Amino acid sequence: MKNLDRFRHEHAEILGIAYEIRHLLQPDHVSKNAGMLHALLAQLTRKTLAHLLHEDRSVYQELLLSEHEPTRMLARNHAQSMGCFADSLRGYLNDWPDTQTLARKPKQFCEQTQALVADLERRIDHEERGLYPFSEGRA
Repeated sequence: MKNLDRFRHEHAEILGIAYEIRHLLQPDHVSKNAGMLHALLAQLTRKTLAHLLHEDRSVYQELLLSEHEPTRMLARNHAQSMGCFADSLRGYLNDWPDTQTLARKPKQFCEQTQALVADLERRIDHEERGLYPFSEGRA
């Protein structure tokens, strides 16, 4: 298996953006911070989708070619999970297309964004603690 440091670095960048977003998630301040939040969400989306695409073409592809059935199954499960996350991210973005929408529904925006960030953090943790060490052990 390839060195996964690049993917770990991307995870750290994504989590850094998520932290910035989470720091701004206060319903009373969404209107004031709507422009910054929208820009951070765009940045988070670009980084996350690019990461998922590269990971899918590199990490998962290599694992799916393994002769070891449990490895292929693990890769399929992770790839499917990440595909579902990408779909939920796109749906989330459709719900919050502009700063005006954020400002009109600050409480809902904060709740949905907290849930999205928590899901992203869980998935990254799952990869960092499960998939990546397993992949490196199969090298």
